[in-house]
Amino acid sequence: MSIGRPVATEKRQEIYDLLVMGLSSKEISNRLFMTDAGVRYHMTEIYSIYDVDNHVQLIARHWIKKTGQLVNKKI
Repeated sequence: MSIGRPVATEKRQEIYDLLVMGLSSKEISNRLFMTDAGVRYHMTEIYSIYDVDNHVQLIARHWIKKTGQLVNKKI
C-alpha cells in the first residue's frame, strides 16, 4: 500500500509496492511479465509523483512516512 499520494494506476501501484520491497526493475519485470523498459517508464512516473530521484530515496520516503523515522533504532 502506498504512503502519501496515490500512484494513479493499478499497474503503478503494483510496481510501487515491489519497489519499496527492494526489488530491482529486472525482478519486477519478471514478476509482472513486463519489459524492463516498461517497468522503468513506470518507475520514472512514480519518482515524479513522490518527488524523488531514485529507488533508494523512494524507499527512504516510504519508510519515513510509514514509521515516522528514517532508521530503526533497535539493532
